[in-house]
Amino acid sequence: GFFMIWLWFLELPLTLIIGIFFILTSVVRFMEEGYRGEPQTLRIFGLPIYQWIAIISFLSGMLIILIDSTTVVPINYSNFNFALIGGLVYFFICWFALGMDFPNSKIRFSRLSG
Repeated sequence: GFFMIWLWFLELPLTLIIGIFFILTSVVRFMEEGYRGEPQTLRIFGLPIYQWIAIISFLSGMLIILIDSTTVVPINYSNFNFALIGGLVYFFICWFALGMDFPNSKIRFSRLSG
């Protein structure tokens, strides 16, 4: 994330920043999926479907970089506090949704542990 923010402050073309994001996330996704041992995952030519999605994402990032774009405008600091508050609210919503465990509940998917 800090690398992407640094690219933004360098005022690089927006398509370059988006393309680099796609490329970097797809490389990490490809490596991560190589360590998963889920037998039910669909495999095509020996690779899990998720690695194929990572390959498509990588190629998409390369194509996005080729698109001509104007440079981005640096962050308007008058709206920075609003963005920070919005980001924190979003963080806490995701933290709650992905991290809460209700072990006594009988509702499907309500428990993180078995």
